[in-house]
Amino acid sequence: LWCLLTLTLVVSCASLNQESVLNTIPGTPAGRRLSAVLSIINSGDYAAKTEYVAESFSRNYIGQSSISRHVNGLMRLHTNRGELEFHNVSSSSRYRIVCILKETLMDKYMTFGITVEKRKPFAIDSIFYGPADSYASDNILTEGQIVSRMESLLDMLAMADVYSGVVLIAKDDRVLLQKAYGYASRDPKVSNTIDTRFNMGSIGKLFTTVAVAQLFENGELSLDDPVAMYLGPDWILEEIGEEVKIKHLLTHTSGLGDYLENPQFQAAAKHLSTLNDHRLFVVDEQLLFEPGSRKSYSNTGFLLLGAIAEKVSGQSYQDYLKMRVFEPA
Repeated sequence: LWCLLTLTLVVSCASLNQESVLNTIPGTPAGRRLSAVLSIINSGDYAAKTEYVAESFSRNYIGQSSISRHVNGLMRLHTNRGELEFHNVSSSSRYRIVCILKETLMDKYMTFGITVEKRKPFAIDSIFYGPADSYASDNILTEGQIVSRMESLLDMLAMADVYSGVVLIAKDDRVLLQKAYGYASRDPKVSNTIDTRFNMGSIGKLFTTVAVAQLFENGELSLDDPVAMYLGPDWILEEIGEEVKIKHLLTHTSGLGDYLENPQFQAAAKHLSTLNDHRLFVVDEQLLFEPGSRKSYSNTGFLLLGAIAEKVSGQSYQDYLKMRVFEPA
């Protein structure tokens, strides 16, 4: 009996010790880094985050993107989720730790983890996070409860200036919620309405690809055709137009860059409405590398594809998509 009581006591103490570890951040290299990075995220200070990333992220981790992109990622964590409160540790070793955090803005939980290098100063080698599935509710909600909770959440996010947009919830042919929030433009201030049209950004590249593929399928162009066959020196330098092929534009292997980063374009963007309006911002572009030798995302390449589609079809880009893509779809 005495042996059994002793064994029970030992097991109980071990359980209590394990529980205390789960509810505090351990003093391991990974644990110390976790405490520091949570403090930096919650500060909301861009300059402090920049300094921290430069000093505390490994060269390998920084090299996977850039310091500014890492900093913006940390900023978005704070902006979109609010204060991150430590809840418990779900797994821990000397160089890796995963914990559960509470997002105060959304009043929900997330999984957050880091790994560190295995040598001093134990620089952060990765940060990863996602939903904490085990903390999700299993309750089945009615339609009314779903709409009510969604509307309350959106109202809260809009009040916090975190969400701006238009929401539609529908089931079959019934609209359950349709509501606009925030601004379509902050300068000048234009409020969103349920009829606001939004810039689709790079989703447009999918439609441009469909247009070019249709023209290829109909035998109106070849993917091996040089750009100069369709666009003159008012669009692209002649020697570059002879070297870059349509297939290079489609696969982001042209060596061309990004006209969106041109300061002159940024100053004039509000006043541009047609593809032809954009010529001045790409005509002098130089190649960053030999076409086909490697891949680099290029907005300029897809602008030229749109211009080629116009040239071959004899229609404006907008009319082509309406008549040959959207209406058939």
